[in-house]
Amino acid sequence: LVLSEIFPASVRGKAMGIATTVNRATSFVVALTFLSLCERLHWGGSFYLYAGFAAFAFLFYALFVPETTGLKLEEIAPQFGEPRKLVSKNIASLRAMLSAEKV
Repeated sequence: LVLSEIFPASVRGKAMGIATTVNRATSFVVALTFLSLCERLHWGGSFYLYAGFAAFAFLFYALFVPETTGLKLEEIAPQFGEPRKLVSKNIASLRAMLSAEKV
């Protein structure tokens, strides 16, 4: 859903195709390497490695992907041009969300 909101209509089809190919290739690499990793790192180590990748992905999305609810594509694209401002805004949103949960 995020990709369909980010890509302009002129390149959306090709960009979604490339993104889907990368997604499938990544899944293939995980399936291909899982048993080898289990032999070397054991089951727990393999899952911890994949959990580390997932944690990194979560942090990346939390910091570098803007909230797009209610925004037009023209309003979303400029946010990527100012990454420090985007990260600051996302950190503030995360803090607000965490403080709201404590209440």
